[in-house]
Amino acid sequence: MKNNLASFKVKLPTETEAVAGAAHGLADIHEYYDMNVTDMADGNLMDHVNDIVYSAKSNLSSADLVQVALAAKKANYLDDWVTLAKTALWAAKAEGKTSKYLSPIK
Repeated sequence: MKNNLASFKVKLPTETEAVAGAAHGLADIHEYYDMNVTDMADGNLMDHVNDIVYSAKSNLSSADLVQVALAAKKANYLDDWVTLAKTALWAAKAEGKTSKYLSPIK
């Protein structure tokens, strides 16, 4: 039996593509399951069907939340875009970001 793995080609996404995909996935979760955006920012996703909380090892940063907000805008989830952008501003202020950092978010 010949090893056919040598001819198997896999194209992994770039870091930028992976981040964009993850942001879009979180925007979809927020849109379709109406997740609490503060819980999402804190790294917690609630499965209301099975009553399970899935917790990440870290919170979403303000920069992460901006990426999710932009993904929501791109998908035309406009209510979610506003909610996520407001949460990104809140997170940026909590992180002690300067007004220069905050101005593009506004």
